[in-house]
Amino acid sequence: MFVCVCKAISDKDIKSAIYAGAEDLDSIQDALGAGTGCGTCHDFTQQLIDETLAEKLSYAA
Repeated sequence: MFVCVCKAISDKDIKSAIYAGAEDLDSIQDALGAGTGCGTCHDFTQQLIDETLAEKLSYAA
C-alpha cells in the first residue's frame, strides 16, 4: 500500500529502509523521500516506523 503518494513510497519500502538501519522520520525522509512532499503522510509514516521498530526489536530478543 502506498504511504506517501507524492513520492510513490509503499509500506514495504519504509519497512525495508528500517530493517536496513533507518530509525526515525528524518532518516526515512533522507533514504526514501517519504514525507518531503505535501506532508500528509507524516503521522502514518511515524506510526509505521514505531510498529516496525518494535517488531524488529522483538525478533532480536
